Amino acid sequence: MIVRNTDKYVRHIGVRLVPGDNELSLSDQEKFQEVYSNPLNQHLLKDIEIVDEAEEQALAAEPESIPVPEQEAGGLGDKPDKLKKKVK
Repeated sequence: MIVRNTDKYVRHIGVRLVPGDNELSLSDQEKFQEVYSNPLNQHLLKDIEIVDEAEEQALAAEPESIPVPEQEAGGLGDKPDKLKKKVK
């Protein structure tokens, strides 16, 4: 998880967040989420934003399937009747 501290000061919100982007380990993510979810701590989080969730969640999401258009007549393997050789 990547958390951005937009303030110019270091924040200690369950974990230490320096100004800029901070990548949190799994144990730090749990600590941060515990503090982040508490409504009484919302005033501490005014300059904090979650930039990116855990990579596992991104990898677990299935990629969208790309539709393959059906091959129309006259496509790669098709030849006009005039060019086909007659076999006797």
